[in-house]
Amino acid sequence: MTDNIENIFEFEFSSSRLICYFDADWKKITEKFSERKLIFVTDENLFRLYDQFFVGKRVILTGAGEEFKTQSSINHIIQQLLEFEADKDCLLIGFGGGVITDIVGYAASVYKRGIPFGFIPTTLMAMADAAIGGKN
Repeated sequence: MTDNIENIFEFEFSSSRLICYFDADWKKITEKFSERKLIFVTDENLFRLYDQFFVGKRVILTGAGEEFKTQSSINHIIQQLLEFEADKDCLLIGFGGGVITDIVGYAASVYKRGIPFGFIPTTLMAMADAAIGGKN
């Protein structure tokens, strides 16, 4: 991974700011948030595929697939956030496709009236629609 300044894009909106890091070094994230303040949400399939990445990290697992885009999945994420004692200094990271990015954006917006969140999109649809495309 590289850490070129050209790979960082910022967009200003009336009430918020969006920062996109493309091909950025993981160090950029850990400079802003301590490892303890990072909480990942991913599905069981991606967790198995990238198990080495998740070693030592706080992870919330969901089922894989569109059928898990439900309120009970959101409730599960919020319950886990409460157990992790997550606060507004945490960063909730959705690691996955469209379902993960959709439910993480929603969960982050309602937990404690909104906490910071970001995405590591793993599919083209997640990149174009839910993550960078602006749905979340």
